[in-house]
Amino acid sequence: LKNKSSYAMTQLRSQKNSTDMKVIKITALILTAVFLSACTKNDKGVEQLNSIESRWDDAISLAGSTPRIQLANSVSNLQELKNDLNATEVSDCLAPAKGKFSKYMDNNIQFFLDFMRDADNNSSYKYKSENNRLIKEYFKIKKECTNK
Repeated sequence: LKNKSSYAMTQLRSQKNSTDMKVIKITALILTAVFLSACTKNDKGVEQLNSIESRWDDAISLAGSTPRIQLANSVSNLQELKNDLNATEVSDCLAPAKGKFSKYMDNNIQFFLDFMRDADNNSSYKYKSENNRLIKEYFKIKKECTNK
């Protein structure tokens, strides 16, 4: 009787340990899923930002080589890219980066508008320092959020 009782207790402990291990494994999987979802939430919108960056670089290059009298279409394209950026949903982490990029775009668009109006020639200097700061901050924030 003692051996049967001892055997039964061993079996119960084994089942309990097995159940405990299942609970531990399930808990670990849930925590991993939550952690990974939090990581990917920081990436929300990064692909769209990358696409807009690439299109922006092309549009700026084109605008920079366009004669003043023909800049209207180029500036319109820059404004459209700015609107695309505004419509892009990003993670909370990337929101400040999006804001920096938006202001950077505004400054560049305003520079071209000033140039088209033949406004103050010093407008390029007015925006250059701020734009350098904005674009550096943009890339810094984006890198911190995406680890890329």
